[in-house]
Amino acid sequence: NAQLGHGLHHALGHLLGQNVARVAFKRSAYLRNFVFKFAELLSDRLNRDLIGKAMTGHVNDYEL
Repeated sequence: NAQLGHGLHHALGHLLGQNVARVAFKRSAYLRNFVFKFAELLSDRLNRDLIGKAMTGHVNDYEL
């Protein structure tokens, strides 16, 4: 159950501490749907629109 896993992730964050991961996408690359879904699972702030804007715009055109 994806919703249960999502809740578990948040429940354990205060026990295990927060980790930082950096993920990069090549600006000219074609991203498949599973790549967007993976990014959305990594962070609640990442979504298809933000990633698309980041991939086509200038560095200062978006906030993460």
